[in-house]
Amino acid sequence: RLGRISKHYATCSFPEAFLLYYLQKIGFKKHKQGYFKKYNPQFGKKEIDIFNDKLMIGIEYDGFFYHKDHIGWDNEKNKICCESNIKLIRIREKGLSSLNNCKIYEIFRKNNFDDYELEELLKKALFIINEISNSSFSLDISLDNDYNEIYDLYLKNNYVGAGKHIGEISNANNGQLMEII
Repeated sequence: RLGRISKHYATCSFPEAFLLYYLQKIGFKKHKQGYFKKYNPQFGKKEIDIFNDKLMIGIEYDGFFYHKDHIGWDNEKNKICCESNIKLIRIREKGLSSLNNCKIYEIFRKNNFDDYELEELLKKALFIINEISNSSFSLDISLDNDYNEIYDLYLKNNYVGAGKHIGEISNANNGQLMEII
């Protein structure tokens, strides 16, 4: 029997794409794995979700599903950022605990499923960015106006090259045939 499935492992969540969409306007970028070894070899393949080289400020979006079991990894990344003079702002979803090592900035979501809350979280992050960099950046933030472009950025960051696999048929672990749709 042929089952039709579509499965991928996101490299960029929608909230992260939302943040990137606006923050790239003030010099933040998403870098490839291994990029941060130039600041500290301990980074290895670890990455910072969104980073500004000139300001040495990184933004991490910590989703509950992935980060609930990776507190040790998160604390290790915080420590490496501190040792590398990278100021790190973490936006953590509801249900995640505070991380308590090094000097990081944490912002917590109240509702993990309210995309409009992202506007307020970004304003808080922008306030912190301005405070620690002695800057006065401002952004015109509107999910309603920019949703389609943000969603396109989300798709671009997750599905680059995925189209070449559409229509492939292979065996799943349970032996069932599957087709990538």
